[in-house]
Amino acid sequence: MGKRKIVLAQNKDYSGKISKPVMEKIIDDFKENIEDLEEKGKTVAGTIINGGEGLTKGAQEVFDEYTEEMESKEKFSIYNTNEEVNKIKESLQNKVRNKNKT
Repeated sequence: MGKRKIVLAQNKDYSGKISKPVMEKIIDDFKENIEDLEEKGKTVAGTIINGGEGLTKGAQEVFDEYTEEMESKEKFSIYNTNEEVNKIKESLQNKVRNKNKT
């Protein structure tokens, strides 16, 4: 069995688009947490940000740079809007309902 990997996530209860300063804070927090975990011998697979109705242009640029940095370290970074989170949740709930019917 392989070594367990950690996925860090931040859920933002946010209406409207996530701004550049908010995205920079999220990414700074992720970087700090990744560094702390890896110093303790843990393996971080990637990061997920959920919330908002999209990203402002500045936030998108910051996120794209961060994603490239993560990919260069063989890690992933994902951003999901509120709408995408709701679709994921609905899909998972349907799978559970369908599984329970059999």
